[in-house]
Amino acid sequence: MVSEVTFRSGNDDVPAILARPGGPGEYPAALLIHANSLREPYIAESAERLAKAGFVALAVDVAAVVAFYSPVMAADDPSVPAADVARFADTLRARGTLMEGFVYQARHGFVASSRTGIFDSAAADLAWSRVLPFLATHAGKPILRRPLAPPFAVR
Repeated sequence: MVSEVTFRSGNDDVPAILARPGGPGEYPAALLIHANSLREPYIAESAERLAKAGFVALAVDVAAVVAFYSPVMAADDPSVPAADVARFADTLRARGTLMEGFVYQARHGFVASSRTGIFDSAAADLAWSRVLPFLATHAGKPILRRPLAPPFAVR
């Protein structure tokens, strides 16, 4: 089930897409970090794909909450320097965050199925074939105790 939701963050109402598996129960969660508006169809499609794989997925409108661009690595990506991706990965590892990193032989935005000329189905399928097993293995298992974010209400 995919729905549009809004939650409060400080003084801001933040739009998001929430996707849940079909049946009742507790599921691990996945937060989708993307660099575009929630209006891009591939974002809801990605959330739905995660839900079908057994995850609760939340994609927040990063334009509403993030003041910087979080790097993603495609081999043909002039807008995201490889050094930024390496620094991001180093920061995650230094904080004890388990991660895997891959460089895909594709253009930036290659998983955006709604973008003609940019979407690369082979690279996207390869990425999904890595992401879903990684999440299935590691999601829902605490790796490092960190302070919890304040609770929020979904409206």
